[in-house]
Amino acid sequence: MDLEDDFLSFLEETYFFKTKPSPCPYLPNREETKILTWLKGANAEKTHSALLEMGFRRSQTAIYKPNCKGCSACVPLRVDVRLFKPSKSQKRIRNRNRHLFRRVTSPTLSEKHYNLYQKYMQARHPGEDMGNMDFRDVAMMVAETTIDTSIVEYYEIGADGEDVLVGWCLTDYVDHGISMVYSVFDPDHHSRSPGVFAIMDHVALARELEFQYLYLGYWVKGSQKMAYKNLFNPHEIYRNGHWVRVSTE
Repeated sequence: MDLEDDFLSFLEETYFFKTKPSPCPYLPNREETKILTWLKGANAEKTHSALLEMGFRRSQTAIYKPNCKGCSACVPLRVDVRLFKPSKSQKRIRNRNRHLFRRVTSPTLSEKHYNLYQKYMQARHPGEDMGNMDFRDVAMMVAETTIDTSIVEYYEIGADGEDVLVGWCLTDYVDHGISMVYSVFDPDHHSRSPGVFAIMDHVALARELEFQYLYLGYWVKGSQKMAYKNLFNPHEIYRNGHWVRVSTE
């Protein structure tokens, strides 16, 4: 039975909105349209879990899925953490970052989180709208949640012996897995590929919590921004109501 069939009785009372077309953030000369609903009330966790299983993605108190005319480039992707095997390149990245350590905290933005966010946006995404978000905007992006969420921080020991924040991820939890919602890293560490390391560490976190899946959001063929997601093998993509296992090795 399709996942849509499994959740049909639950979702039939859920009202979905459709957004107006806007420029696609991933592919040039295309427009993006989303369908979305709100995560609120006693059913917020259940709605989030169900729709995540159907290829949706959370943003604050909404959960959405691309619904673009003539385009299906955005492909939901998840990793079965029980089967994941790092490539030689990923093992090297893990070794280059073995000095980093993880802390899991509440979804509350601090000054150090925001400063790193600004540094990351200016270096990696200059000119994008998200780079214009002030402290209050980013704090709302982090804290506005009705489901189980945390900030996963990554630190190194500085020359003075103090802990130095080099990255953080907004991470959600459902009964069968975890979802990486948004990640920020110090661009000075770019050569060490901290984003790839964070995904592998989230695989480890999911295993520690005895979850099966790590959700990475949308992989977009033709978008360099999203190319890294397709390199975690084996992984599953959501197509025509089913999760299908693939490997790009």
